Amino acid sequence: MRMQSTRSSRRLGVAVNYLSLVLATAIAGWGEEHGWDWKLGGPFIAVMVILAVTFIQTQVRTGLFTFIHRKVERLDERERELSYESLRHGYGIFAALALILLMLLMISYDSSFSKWFTWIHSMGRPFFMAMFYAAHTLPAAVLAWNHDLVKEEA
Repeated sequence: MRMQSTRSSRRLGVAVNYLSLVLATAIAGWGEEHGWDWKLGGPFIAVMVILAVTFIQTQVRTGLFTFIHRKVERLDERERELSYESLRHGYGIFAALALILLMLLMISYDSSFSKWFTWIHSMGRPFFMAMFYAAHTLPAAVLAWNHDLVKEEA
């Protein structure tokens, strides 16, 4: 059986997925800084559900997540090229994001900028979890965004 999703639906899924990741990180950071209550817990759970649903729709059901995490020996030449390209672009984006976050963290320790970046200190755990998620999903998201792929099921 072959399943095919359109490029526009995958792009929408990727955009909603990472937008919900940003919102979840912001809500978690606010909760870390100001304390958690039901006013934050409800939206956080709703955003996490959207994150999970879009991840499943965009990366799991299309087979992109398993494709990116497949051993190289199990890929043919075209699949290796697609995997390499998506990993290269995905980790390039990841490295840029990590360096920006590191720069913000370093600026936040400077006394002249510290009042503008106090929020970054409370964002440690949420940023770590978001970056952990991004490290595992960005290559598949790049592939979903750029290529028309067909998932084959046995």
